[in-house]
Amino acid sequence: MQTEYDKAWEITAISESSHETVKLDRGSYPDLERGKSASITGRTHIQPRLFKEAEHLDKQLRGILAIMDETHALNAKKNVEEIRKRLKKLFPKLTKFKETLTGYEKAYRELQKENASLTNRVGKLEADKADLSKQ
Repeated sequence: MQTEYDKAWEITAISESSHETVKLDRGSYPDLERGKSASITGRTHIQPRLFKEAEHLDKQLRGILAIMDETHALNAKKNVEEIRKRLKKLFPKLTKFKETLTGYEKAYRELQKENASLTNRVGKLEADKADLSKQ
């Protein structure tokens, strides 16, 4: 099952791998508008540097996993030392990154609750509209 986090990374990877600029025709997407400033909405926006930091940490982890895959009896001691050295650098960064994301998780849960309540409200309004049209 693909989580929202995985979807976000997939979208980021696609956008980073594509060097083309996508231009949207406003006539084709009349409902499309820019997001509002965090100062207006009062919401917490995810900073782009966090996506870059996550990609950097991911790359470091992939490097460690590659070393582990290449390890065999003849180079085990050397590779274990290299992995240990890399993990010593990686763990503090991962801990700091996780602490940073904790605040965003709270904001995300609040947005999910707000979306659910708005969806319920829209459903009720549509039902009321249908009842009024029958009369």
